[in-house]
Amino acid sequence: MRHVIVWKLDRLTRRTRHLLSLVEDLFLARGIELHSVSESLDTSTPHGRFVLTLFGGLAQMERELIAERTRGALAWKRDQGLPTSHAPLGFRSRGKRQRMEPVPAELETVRRILTLSRDGESYHTIAVRLNIAGVRTKRGGRWWYPSTVRNVVRQRERYAAVLGAS
Repeated sequence: MRHVIVWKLDRLTRRTRHLLSLVEDLFLARGIELHSVSESLDTSTPHGRFVLTLFGGLAQMERELIAERTRGALAWKRDQGLPTSHAPLGFRSRGKRQRMEPVPAELETVRRILTLSRDGESYHTIAVRLNIAGVRTKRGGRWWYPSTVRNVVRQRERYAAVLGAS
């Protein structure tokens, strides 16, 4: 008999369906028993398989609650103008509990990107134009990428209040 030993079930997966599929279709079908050290779980018994289902459901619920709280906290921070990670192009962080302050030179680049996008230019074309013009990125880099331009365009609501009616 072979065994898979995990410290906690949620380290294996936090989706009940995936956990049950792993155990039923992969482990038990091949004669492999799953043991969880923290939960004292042994899938070789009917009781152990029942408890596995309960723990799997709890792990999934915990993951979903954490994600919900994180989304709520980040939304609140964005609404308050507080940084959620590094300051985006056009802003400078003044500390974790302070509103970000605008950076006029960077906001000109944002305005340029949004104008070109509104005029129908592709993200790739905008990146090429910025590179040819020698415009530096937020961190002083020399190369703009279409994905960076896309991120600025997708955040246009964030910039609307600072830039006016862009």
